[in-house]
Amino acid sequence: MIDEDMPVRSQGGARLTAALALAIAAWTGFAHAQRRPPAPPNFDAFYELGPDSLIRRGVPKGTVKGPVALPSRVYPGVAHDYWVYVPA
Repeated sequence: MIDEDMPVRSQGGARLTAALALAIAAWTGFAHAQRRPPAPPNFDAFYELGPDSLIRRGVPKGTVKGPVALPSRVYPGVAHDYWVYVPA
């Protein structure tokens, strides 16, 4: 049912709204594309070596043996490298 007394809305308002929505969508997409990827975490900022981790005179040094390839029995054709610390 159409009311004859109601004024007809112009299409200009709808076009303006659509153009504004399109501009906002384009701008947010552009701003999102300009963001830099996040920096990798810096684990040194969270963990500090204590005095037991420092090299001291008169304390014998151990050695690191490796890499040694360890073939997987679960996944054929896959080998993992590992290292072993041998204390002095």
